[in-house]
Amino acid sequence: MKKPLELLCCLLLLCMFSCKNDDNVILQQVAEEEQRLTPINFEENFGSSVTACFLGRVVDENNNPLQGVTIRIGTTVTTTDLFGTFTASSSEVFEKFAYITAEKMGYIKGSRALAPSTTDVNRMEIMLLEEVAATITSGEATMVNLSNGTEVSFAGNYTREDGTPHN
Repeated sequence: MKKPLELLCCLLLLCMFSCKNDDNVILQQVAEEEQRLTPINFEENFGSSVTACFLGRVVDENNNPLQGVTIRIGTTVTTTDLFGTFTASSSEVFEKFAYITAEKMGYIKGSRALAPSTTDVNRMEIMLLEEVAATITSGEATMVNLSNGTEVSFAGNYTREDGTPHN
């Protein structure tokens, strides 16, 4: 009778002293989750502000130059010339990231991003896509033919989400 009692006491002591305090593990998991949910300020990773030179060309879908496209590089704003080219000789950008946008009425906004060189000219080409392929009218069945040979058929009976007719 004494042996099973000793064995039971040993097992009980072993169980009590083998338990770990899980509070530290839970606190660590909470801290990791908070860090994961904290918004990242990407600009901190882009490096410091530098001045760089840019040369580019903007074309349409047929590779024709587009004149009068507004180009934004950092705080610099310029436009393309007759040949679709633009230059920006001293644009302030981040040392690891430059974001260039190209906008013209009737075209979808285009952009490029790159890690700029501060010693060489940064060259690029941007293609802008036309914004409108065709205009369709509600209530009229319409066939739209795209330049690549694709045909899209529209029934013409358009309704809003609430079921009312769209016009």
